[in-house]
Amino acid sequence: AETSLLSAVYWVLCAHAMLGERKLESSMTRQVFKLLESCRKPSGGFSPHPGHEANLLSTLSAIHIAILLGNVEILGETESLENMKKYLLSLQLA
Repeated sequence: AETSLLSAVYWVLCAHAMLGERKLESSMTRQVFKLLESCRKPSGGFSPHPGHEANLLSTLSAIHIAILLGNVEILGETESLENMKKYLLSLQLA
């Protein structure tokens, strides 16, 4: 089984915060945001790696990453957030 890149990034950011390092270098932050964008799917979910299918763990990891980096705006505008909500609700009903 392949690991989730977004999940790994989330855990690295958690460890970084636990060590008292609240701020990433701006170049690292840009790279993380680029990764989030490349993993975003039209369905509203996020994939574990670019080019993969969206899943729950990766979508929650993307949300947590945005919160940890203090930039929830990266998750998108109202339409993108509505799509994410629909995606998450579709998993609940599946």
